[in-house]
Amino acid sequence: RGIERNYTGQVARDVVRLLQADANPGELIWEAIAHGAPRAEFGWGHSIASATDCLSMLHLYEGDQRALPIVQGIMGVAESERGRPVNALLDPAPASAATTAAFRAAVEAERTADAQALVLAAIERGDTPDDLRPWFTAVVSDHHLSYGHGAIYSQKAFELLEMIGWERSATVLPYLVPTLVYGTREDKLPYMRPFMKALAGIDLASLAAVSPMTGWHDDGALLTALLGDRRTAPVDATVAALRAGASIDDVLDVVVRAVSERMLRYDVAGEFDFADDFGWLDITHGLTYANAVRSHVAGARSGPTPDLLRLVLFTAFLAQWTG
Repeated sequence: RGIERNYTGQVARDVVRLLQADANPGELIWEAIAHGAPRAEFGWGHSIASATDCLSMLHLYEGDQRALPIVQGIMGVAESERGRPVNALLDPAPASAATTAAFRAAVEAERTADAQALVLAAIERGDTPDDLRPWFTAVVSDHHLSYGHGAIYSQKAFELLEMIGWERSATVLPYLVPTLVYGTREDKLPYMRPFMKALAGIDLASLAAVSPMTGWHDDGALLTALLGDRRTAPVDATVAALRAGASIDDVLDVVVRAVSERMLRYDVAGEFDFADDFGWLDITHGLTYANAVRSHVAGARSGPTPDLLRLVLFTAFLAQWTG
């Protein structure tokens, strides 16, 4: 009732009492997810990432103080979904129809209900996290989706399910689908046009066939390109690094370093310039995106693929754009 009515005080008191009664913290977060996921108007948003991170930091707290991250995670859901109706799902599609290609096509065509039915079919069929994670990796690699949010939310959904149990996947994953369908395909917007033209000229399949070289390190060319202002430089420099033997992790390491330098250079006075909507979060997003892509790469069943390389190139773009 406290979650349903967005009563923070009631939720806080109940969480403390339940923790004192040895309740599983994951079950408490699940109460919010079970209520909020079906009510999210355009799919899960920041609340899924917040609830996941709050649950994962529980080890930093002891005793009643454990209520702090739990209540924070719960109330993010309660606030955003208060008073919303449940969004019904279609019945699962035929099991034979549930393939990566079919799911990808449904999302690309913005057929939300069909994509959800395919996810439900795969779960009902008995697919595991390892089976379904590539579905979401494929979809979030098709576009620079919502400033990287697509890749981030997908990563967080699977991380959350690791903590609360795969048996909850039929709630968490289908209601993530609208987020990916409705997410802005930023690669279609004018500001990304120079980068996308350069990317279109790259044979990602042949690039994926290049074997990484142990001990590769950036000689400064990639970092300089990411910190520079030539809009096609992230493509040229990243491709050159990969052809020279850099692994995907090597490239992401340089992306993280570039974004970190952006953070160190940031003038915090900008936070008080209300006429400018660029802020600290725009920069830190480069770290979150790179971390999410690293997770997608780790969950892949094969080595580098064109999809994974496209994702990595999107992180390189964002690292430069944040400057």
